[in-house]
Amino acid sequence: KLLNDIGFTWDATSGKGELWMARYEALKEFKEKEGHCCVPRSYFDDPGLANWVNFQRKQNNYMKLGKSSTMTEKRAKLLDDIGFTWNMYGD
Repeated sequence: KLLNDIGFTWDATSGKGELWMARYEALKEFKEKEGHCCVPRSYFDDPGLANWVNFQRKQNNYMKLGKSSTMTEKRAKLLDDIGFTWNMYGD
């Protein structure tokens, strides 16, 4: 009860959707500035964005293989809609 009274968050995943959307918006800004979604690993303006982009690629592969993944069809579509590059090395 005391924890509830101070607004304790019981669900550790709460807010992760908001974090994903914040990174997605950062990627859209990157694309607007650079003209593409291929964030280099050495992107000094936002190193976390490069990590996030690579993580999305891995999670999408896991989803396609039926493995546990944070990627959803909705998220994949959002990324597709802005021209996200899923495979940096071609097919």
